[in-house]
Amino acid sequence: MEMNDIDFKALFVGLAVCFSIGAVIDYFTVLHWLPAGFFVMFAILFNGVFISIEDREPGGWDHVGNNSPMADAQFKKMLRVQKLCTLVVLILGFVTYAYTSN
Repeated sequence: MEMNDIDFKALFVGLAVCFSIGAVIDYFTVLHWLPAGFFVMFAILFNGVFISIEDREPGGWDHVGNNSPMADAQFKKMLRVQKLCTLVVLILGFVTYAYTSN
């Protein structure tokens, strides 16, 4: 997969939505917009991790009774990447909170 094959619109829309919500939180509270945006993004990604896990269980949307070993390996790889991204966003939220709080 080349970089030209990746559609970045969803990424930019997600970032814009999260940091716009962060700006609204900044307006109404004492929390700065940057950590607030990261915490909103963390909440969305954290929800996505649980949705991915629940959908693969029996009765879920993506449940197939006889997954191939390759499909299971790809799912585990995707889940690791998703968890890592979620953790990185959480760490960025706390780091930016530490630098922007008084």
